[in-house]
Amino acid sequence: MDRVNVYTGLIDDQDHFNLYEFVFRNVDSNRVLEAVTIGNDPNRWPGSAERWGGLFAMNGLTTTNCSPRSTPLEWLLRKQNAATGLIDSQDDPNGWNVGYTYDEALAAIAFTAYGSNLQAQAILSFLESAQDADGGFVSAFDSANGNPAWSARYVGNNAWVILAINYYTGRTGDRQFLGTATNCANWILQYQVADGSVSMGPGNPTAYSTENMLDAWSALYHVSKIVTNMAYRQAADRLLSWLETDAWIDGEGYFAQGKNDPAAALDPNTFGIMALGVAGTNGDDYTRCFAKMVNTMYLTNDGFTGFSFDESSDTTMGCVWFEGTAQAALAYGLAGDAGMSAFLDTQVSNSLRWTGGMPYTTPGNGTGDVNTNSAASTVCWYLLRNHDPVVNPFRPFDRPLALTAGITGGQYRVTWPANA
Repeated sequence: MDRVNVYTGLIDDQDHFNLYEFVFRNVDSNRVLEAVTIGNDPNRWPGSAERWGGLFAMNGLTTTNCSPRSTPLEWLLRKQNAATGLIDSQDDPNGWNVGYTYDEALAAIAFTAYGSNLQAQAILSFLESAQDADGGFVSAFDSANGNPAWSARYVGNNAWVILAINYYTGRTGDRQFLGTATNCANWILQYQVADGSVSMGPGNPTAYSTENMLDAWSALYHVSKIVTNMAYRQAADRLLSWLETDAWIDGEGYFAQGKNDPAAALDPNTFGIMALGVAGTNGDDYTRCFAKMVNTMYLTNDGFTGFSFDESSDTTMGCVWFEGTAQAALAYGLAGDAGMSAFLDTQVSNSLRWTGGMPYTTPGNGTGDVNTNSAASTVCWYLLRNHDPVVNPFRPFDRPLALTAGITGGQYRVTWPANA
């Protein structure tokens, strides 16, 4: 019989119950034999647990209660509802089944990247069926029954549906969802104004978000290449001109949060690198934004170092935003800073739970957007950063190809793998 040491650690702390991870290791080899996640609530978890002298006494546990550590991809696969095809956006202790449209699109990209095409199709098929008559999408759905859960409509998360279809189409060659993409692109076009910028849409019609506009630029530019629609390309070019001229604050070297809103936020800068690359068409050096990010949003909390949401949230919320830190890891890598990319990726990786989930944020001070639940957005960005090659959802056709070249019959011949 194995002699074991039992290690325990608090992995989630909610208002109404605590969630602990117990790991059983062989005394001699230190090999993990079993592991179990258990809460201080015998009605919710296998076996029972009761607090005793600051420890937990476990009764009635069998090996069927124990499972090996899951990978992030396995966690994401488990979050998909078989009936609707939608994923839950997070592990919610209250049992809420909310799937944000942005998260659904992001999961479809991750599934496609890792060859889970049927799972990606299930998400895109649902979105196709749920598209409003004018081409737009609501912001969230009940993942269990498919009903709208948040009816506001924004350009940003609508653009992400197009990004998902662009990537899926490019990777698989399956063009069945392009009608959904073009209907949504037409919906976005109505919110472009004379200077080329695009408002956030009916959810906030007077606001102009750089993050939303970067989403829209990539969506319109790349769908125009797939369906050869010059109206989309021209709209994308006008939007690019605004982004380069007005969103980029060259004096300080960063992308502003929005039109007439010079605040510094993480998304516009990580997305700016992903969408537009390291330099503008006029030669502006977009990698300068990294200094602004580090100087205004970089912090350590709960043993993790990374980025918060914007230049004020590091103090107002005091949390590391794991989703944003995973985005930054990808952006640094695309810009050629492998060291910082790897460091940030390790910070996110260290948050991995036994379930395969990764939290949205560290605990911070518990206010604002602080949310320690495992989140699909964090998991998806981690998967995209750790795919080989990395996946940049803003530039779906930049995926490196294993090209071979030769000369046949006096002509040049270029071939590539069928799955490229």
